Amino acid sequence: MHPNRLYHGLIIEIKKDLSQILKKSGHFKNDKHVQEQLKSLEELKRLGYAAIFGCGFDHIKSVIDEYFNKQNQIK
Repeated sequence: MHPNRLYHGLIIEIKKDLSQILKKSGHFKNDKHVQEQLKSLEELKRLGYAAIFGCGFDHIKSVIDEYFNKQNQIK
């Protein structure tokens, strides 16, 4: 929970790959667990945290690097 100039901290909900959270259409799955996680991440964003689903090692590493090095807005 290390703050930077834009956020109070970084929260990553780690997933193996996008298929765990997205339908083939690209929309989030209606699965209760995924929807609850999505709702939590949205609330954390509202409170000033960078909060995202991180899918796979390369994506998660890039998000962490971005957060600590460039400190740009995380998407």
